[in-house]
Amino acid sequence: MGTAALQAALMCIGFSLAGVPQVVLLGFAGFFFASLQLSCGIVWVPVVIWLFLEGRTGWAIFNLVWGVGVVGLVDNFTKPYLISRGSNLPFGIIFLGVIGGFLAYGFLGIFFGATLMAVAFRLFKEWLAG
Repeated sequence: MGTAALQAALMCIGFSLAGVPQVVLLGFAGFFFASLQLSCGIVWVPVVIWLFLEGRTGWAIFNLVWGVGVVGLVDNFTKPYLISRGSNLPFGIIFLGVIGGFLAYGFLGIFFGATLMAVAFRLFKEWLAG
């Protein structure tokens, strides 16, 4: 939920800068889709298209870059951080597990990858100590 709220807030910032109406409603829609593990792109892509059709090309390009480069990527960094916060594992191990699991197995790989990396790291530490 934390990453969904952060994505929705960042999306709202981009929309506010561009002068898009109904920013709060769009933010709630983005939060809804992000909390369902769907992309906020379901909300910001139509807004970018609307901005292009309105002739506001500069703001459309800004929101496209903002949506892909900031809103879309924030999930890749905040989710591993939030997962590793409650454990004594290094952030890098969790990050590699989340990204590698996602690339290998999709959505479920986010959880399996981090879990497998945690188990492997713990076994490796026990092996070194033993």
